Amino acid sequence: MKLGLCVLIVANVASADLPADFRLPEPPGAFVKKTSPELAQRVSFRSGEPVIATTYFYWYDITTKAHVIDPDGTDALTDHPPTLEGFTYKNVDWHVQQLRDMIDAGIDVVLPVYWGTPIEHDSWSNAGLPKLVAARQKLLDEGRKPPAIGLFYDTSTLRHNSRHYHVDLRTAAGRLWFYGTIRDFFSLIPPAHRAMIDGKPLVFLYSASFAQGVDEQLFPAARTLFQREFGTDLFLVKMPGWPGKAEAEYRWGGALRPQFLDVAAFGPGYDHSAVPGRKPLVRDREQGRYYSRAWETLLSRPPQTRPWLVHLETWNEFHEGTDICTSREYGRQYIELTRRYADLFHARRQFR
Repeated sequence: MKLGLCVLIVANVASADLPADFRLPEPPGAFVKKTSPELAQRVSFRSGEPVIATTYFYWYDITTKAHVIDPDGTDALTDHPPTLEGFTYKNVDWHVQQLRDMIDAGIDVVLPVYWGTPIEHDSWSNAGLPKLVAARQKLLDEGRKPPAIGLFYDTSTLRHNSRHYHVDLRTAAGRLWFYGTIRDFFSLIPPAHRAMIDGKPLVFLYSASFAQGVDEQLFPAARTLFQREFGTDLFLVKMPGWPGKAEAEYRWGGALRPQFLDVAAFGPGYDHSAVPGRKPLVRDREQGRYYSRAWETLLSRPPQTRPWLVHLETWNEFHEGTDICTSREYGRQYIELTRRYADLFHARRQFR
């Protein structure tokens, strides 16, 4: 996962501990309120029912060239969108097209990769979410069924943020920071647009390694605070390395090698050629065969025993070439492949 430009700035700056008296600012959005049980159930998926989610990178902005052109003026993208016109998180129509294509691909949940923190409410991470919500509402008004919105918590912000804090999740202040990041995201997502499983908002957690430390008190503390303000528990999907009980476990890196834990995680291939400072690393797409094999490995398992939750890595991480969205390089090939296998997965069919 390509770190944002802010990381390049702060990487060489000594980190500080989060102040012990840290308090959460007001949330950036208006939707911190209890969700009625009736609404939660109406917009929910149920655990055990086939669900396909994909990580959504919305940090691109052609108007400022952020995540489009690197600081040295070179192309920041390995793969490319069909056009750069309107290619920005600020553009509702860009989000609309992505959601339309996700519908075509048979995807149930979009997971915006959230780089927000409780101290940075004016960031692109927050500014882009109302645009995504507006796009989803537009499709609902057209009678379509766009993917619901879950959270992919990019925990690299525990190490890389504007105050150079290295957050220790073993402390009361650190636990508040962790909860505050989740709170801020969902404060911008109205309840009717949230992806919920068994009535609980869906949260994928990136690596625990970015924290200064973490212990088993973290998840219960975050659940308690979320329950107090939102009226529901969380459906946590963690990577190995996080202590404490979560509802499911997945592993990042499925684009390089398919992962089958509680969650099946895979992607179409990998190539981070455009990312400065990295050694070459390519997982060839094999003209779609690599992606097809991953799907067929999952679908060859009996429906009763295979993972019911799939994480596709990724919808549109153009820096690392893991995109399944429409691209200049591959057209709609991976949307069409995804739909073919998604239909079998949703129908609980077994591939033979």
